[in-house]
Amino acid sequence: MNSITEISPLTKEPLPIEVSVLFLLCKLERHDLDKNQIVSKIENDKFSWKAFFDFSIDYHVTTLVFRNLNYLEIQIPEKFKEEFRKQVQLLFVRNSKIVHKWEKIEQQLIANSIQAIPLKGIHLLDLLYDDITLRHISDVDILIKNQDLIKCLNLFEKFGFDYVESELPSYVKKSLRFHSPYNFKKGGLLIDLHLSAHNNPNFLIDTNFFWDNLEVNEMDKTVRLDLEQTTIYVLLHLASSFFSGKFKVANFIDAAELLNKLDSKASSDFLERCKNQGVLDKITPFILLCKIYFDCKTQIPLVDEASFNDVEEIFLEYLVEGKSKKLISHELYRNVSTFDYFLRLPTISEKVNAALLFGSYILVPRKYFLKARYGKEKNIVLLLLNHFASFIIAFFSFFKRRSLALKKHRL
Repeated sequence: MNSITEISPLTKEPLPIEVSVLFLLCKLERHDLDKNQIVSKIENDKFSWKAFFDFSIDYHVTTLVFRNLNYLEIQIPEKFKEEFRKQVQLLFVRNSKIVHKWEKIEQQLIANSIQAIPLKGIHLLDLLYDDITLRHISDVDILIKNQDLIKCLNLFEKFGFDYVESELPSYVKKSLRFHSPYNFKKGGLLIDLHLSAHNNPNFLIDTNFFWDNLEVNEMDKTVRLDLEQTTIYVLLHLASSFFSGKFKVANFIDAAELLNKLDSKASSDFLERCKNQGVLDKITPFILLCKIYFDCKTQIPLVDEASFNDVEEIFLEYLVEGKSKKLISHELYRNVSTFDYFLRLPTISEKVNAALLFGSYILVPRKYFLKARYGKEKNIVLLLLNHFASFIIAFFSFFKRRSLALKKHRL
């Protein structure tokens, strides 16, 4: 097995010149921008402002790119300058509304003794970005504890939120659905409640890890992940999204900027924590991608060259085509059986919760099942029916897995 820490980008399928310019502009630190290199590419006859703008929309980096073009005083055709301005205005209005509404909800959660950890965009907007328009956010993801779930369900209903059954990816539909978030919607604000850190069975991590060493603001009692926890979460989310076929370039920018914020000691602690959680090998290819394409300066451990080449080829296909044929055949994209998923859950408590919720989608919506289980008026009949369905699913899943193993052994 060949291992690497540095590698040159693949040249079999060179990136479109517009994408190359985007990557040069996707930096939060303005002093890292190379104006001469950017201008020389823009002046190339093959460069198209329309393709450049369209790529910036697809990658969710329009406002960051526009800010840096203005900072470098690069001339933008008036037509596209106006389109960039419209995107900035739209993002300002939408993000401002989401942040304002979330701050009110967060205070209500605190008033009801519910700890909620903001994840992804809503957290990164405050941690990394000095301008509310630089990071696209479409919803609010929060991590809560199991024992607070029913309190949250009742609280959101009280405030007029509608519970929305989520559209789940195939790997969740064919496995345990306990890990999918609980979605609440009201007036354009979508809040996703998570009980576990990730719902992709290939990237499970002990959720208790994120509840340890939380940063608590003594003034308003809000809680946040520390920098290392945030970096691990974002990289795992990036890897999970990547192999689900729905990653965004903006996710790589988040990861690269977080890695750059780690000093040498924090970087060493970060790698040790990744190793202890068993996720280091899963995220190192993505750290290397950040290093090559997004100017990440952190030192990284050895990466298996074959594994990295697979990831990079998928990445490049997506950048140009918006999809990847290679991804479909990758082992981390394959569906996981219900029984396998159950075995992969990191802790006993998660296994117990998942087993109890196994059949909840078979008979009734998950919200009603949860109230039947945790609420003040427990519905014994409903619980027995769901547990029976859970047993049937587990029974057939086990024998299906066993028969496949026997068939493979005979071959």
